[in-house]
Amino acid sequence: MTQKNNAEALAKTRRTKLKISNIKTDPSSFQFRKHGLDPAHVTELAALVKRGVVLDPMVVWRNPTDGYYCVLAGHHRHQAYRRNCKTAAVQVEVFSGSFEEAQAYALRSNTKNQLPMTTEERQNGAWRLVCQRTGEHEYPLSIANTARSAGISTSQVSNMRKVLERLHKMDEHIPETWFEALGRTKDEEDPSDDEARLEAHYAKMDAAFGSALTEAGRRCPAALGKLFACRLGPDFHTVMSFAAYDADYDPDHDYEDDLPF
Repeated sequence: MTQKNNAEALAKTRRTKLKISNIKTDPSSFQFRKHGLDPAHVTELAALVKRGVVLDPMVVWRNPTDGYYCVLAGHHRHQAYRRNCKTAAVQVEVFSGSFEEAQAYALRSNTKNQLPMTTEERQNGAWRLVCQRTGEHEYPLSIANTARSAGISTSQVSNMRKVLERLHKMDEHIPETWFEALGRTKDEEDPSDDEARLEAHYAKMDAAFGSALTEAGRRCPAALGKLFACRLGPDFHTVMSFAAYDADYDPDHDYEDDLPF
């Protein structure tokens, strides 16, 4: 989060103390991780709480419907406190804003914390924000705000809006995930679909083996390069030429000559 965004977020929060019993979670609105909480991380935090360590304040939002405070940032901390001190009062930051602004804050916090979200989770989070559409071509959050909150590009948010508008015109049920939404509109002819589908394929591959590729590249880039060359064969140069659009790569250079094998 940039310094400017930090300042904007802090301007909308106030520090106070609340009892854990008065704080609840609403995963369907404010939790954007595909698999929810990480049990190991909760156990780690619970052990700290048991030893008397004061955790960073959770960020909560007061639901005007029932008066309860919902966790925006700090779901793991909330669960850790519930294991040890359900009746205790803890420091929190209370976020002031609309439901849509609270959702954007929760998503932005998840993309910036120490348990990074996957590309698929960030895209689905952005899709959920886009689906808060209030009318034809009317959205409570700007494209830039949505993209910044989810950590994705503004062009992808624009594609999401186009897909959502087409789904409404088709009178289709609105899917919960971005990839499902693309599948519903795949038969609709629209040039922008090519980019959207490319991003969807990217998300699937990143979720399947993106982390493994990153780790392999850090540990032994030469071995990873050899794997690419052997596995891709004649497609190696085609793949690397596409990479030129996203990295400092010269498609006219024979990179195989640089490999140490």
